[in-house]
Amino acid sequence: MTELQPNLLRIRVPIPAVGESADLRKGSLELRLEHHRGGLCVLVPQPDAEGLPRRNFVGLPRRGELELAVRAPDYRVRVRVLDRLTLAPEGRLRGYVTVPMPHRLLWVRPDGRREPLLEVVPKELKTSWLGEGELGGYVHDTESSFWLSRREVAADTVALIPVVLWNQTLHTITPEELTVSVRERDIREVDGQIVTAPRRLCFGAPERVDERIRALPRKSA
Repeated sequence: MTELQPNLLRIRVPIPAVGESADLRKGSLELRLEHHRGGLCVLVPQPDAEGLPRRNFVGLPRRGELELAVRAPDYRVRVRVLDRLTLAPEGRLRGYVTVPMPHRLLWVRPDGRREPLLEVVPKELKTSWLGEGELGGYVHDTESSFWLSRREVAADTVALIPVVLWNQTLHTITPEELTVSVRERDIREVDGQIVTAPRRLCFGAPERVDERIRALPRKSA
């Protein structure tokens, strides 16, 4: 078993020799690569809808490299919070929630161009249809504890999302779900954790939550 460390966002994946196989693990994410003369078989142990492991057959040229990269979820993420949250009128609460992150297996050409091969979406990230209208569309569903310190979380395949909750109403609220948007440009690796840009969730009128995402500083050269 090969542990993929320390870069969490983009990792080069060694290709086993013909006739051999390799098991790769990154946190809870596992892949098995089997190299046959006819091509490469990438096995995702996480079962599909029928309860069977997913096999992906990939044909590769002789020159290039494999890479495993974190990507943002396709839709908004509705997080069911496992802890009880209570906000007094005008009250604020600062903490973190976690969101499982999809990964993409890429082929890196000799000229550096990256071509996507397959997607690995964690089973903890489900997809729902909310219907038509402003508050409708597709959304991902997951669940998370609410953390007051990010040091308590092992975030190597999940994104740690800093949130500030602000109750702008005149009555106490107890939100059970937090809906956040995860953007590709806001994902970083910080101190061995996958972290996104901080955001503020402002609770106002019924069923209205304003999400304000703070821009991250530019990466140093």
